[in-house]
Amino acid sequence: MNNIYTMGSSGVVRNSIGQWKLGFAVGLQGGDSFQTELLAVVEGLELCWKEGCKKVICESDCLGVINIAKSLGKGAQLRHKYYDIIKRLTDQCSRAWEVEFVCIPREINCVAHSLARWGVQHLNSNVSWSLPNFILFALGVDSMSSRF
Repeated sequence: MNNIYTMGSSGVVRNSIGQWKLGFAVGLQGGDSFQTELLAVVEGLELCWKEGCKKVICESDCLGVINIAKSLGKGAQLRHKYYDIIKRLTDQCSRAWEVEFVCIPREINCVAHSLARWGVQHLNSNVSWSLPNFILFALGVDSMSSRF
């Protein structure tokens, strides 16, 4: 029997004081949580680049992804299962901008997780939008417990 897992990949772009700029969510079939988190970072950075951001703090609650991102260019990723995604991340980070990677507790990443749940229900959608109503509570939780 073939088990196909459905996962949500998502993220939010905020300004320097923590206010919502845009968000994204996509439902994916197959893969694993690490791949999903890695894809979320790549998608989020691509949106930041398109928005013209020049200084980005990329937060994730996945320590493995943060460790990979902080070690870009050190060669160990050549044999990584997700080398193709890591290569995209490496290419993104080599652009003319400043990107810092920070691991945050899951408890202050409520917006991204709410968006991911939305993505699971909407397979193969990749939507970026203004602040949706279903995010308001999670946004409040994140803002009370984050560094903004």
